[in-house]
Amino acid sequence: MTPSEQHSRPWWTEWGLLLVIGLPAVTILACAITLTIAIRARDVVVSDDYYQQGLTINRSIKRDQVASQQGLSAALWIDAERGRLQVQLRRPPSARPNPADPETLNLELVNSAHAGRDLRLTLQQDSKGLWFTSAQGLFNEPWDIVLESADWRLSARQVRLGSDPNTVVLRSTESVQ
Repeated sequence: MTPSEQHSRPWWTEWGLLLVIGLPAVTILACAITLTIAIRARDVVVSDDYYQQGLTINRSIKRDQVASQQGLSAALWIDAERGRLQVQLRRPPSARPNPADPETLNLELVNSAHAGRDLRLTLQQDSKGLWFTSAQGLFNEPWDIVLESADWRLSARQVRLGSDPNTVVLRSTESVQ
């Protein structure tokens, strides 16, 4: 190729020139897109009340410790005949005398696959000493379960509740570690 033929080609056919201009241009474009996303998107990682949430976590840890000290556990199952979820609290015979059971217990079911399906239920105690609530909609879902009173908390992770007679045992996170 003669020098006159080289100069007659259009500039965009020169690969070296395209690399020199193209790479910085792509970088500037990517930076502009990233900056646009960063400005428009809300940062949901940091909460406005992070301090209060930290205090709540400390209270939760203390409730786990109380359950562990009392040797408290719970059996949870679904009674298909009655259509209710039942919980039986268990304390070891050697445990210190416990205060009276609360009137109600809170059961939180966190669906790890679908956040919109999370449930917070209140359990009532029957004459046999079992705690119960309606079991509608609880079948065949992966749940993280938290059973709590004002003083203690028990939990289990990735549990599937079903109509079979399998029993889920809840323990404090302190005793699991």
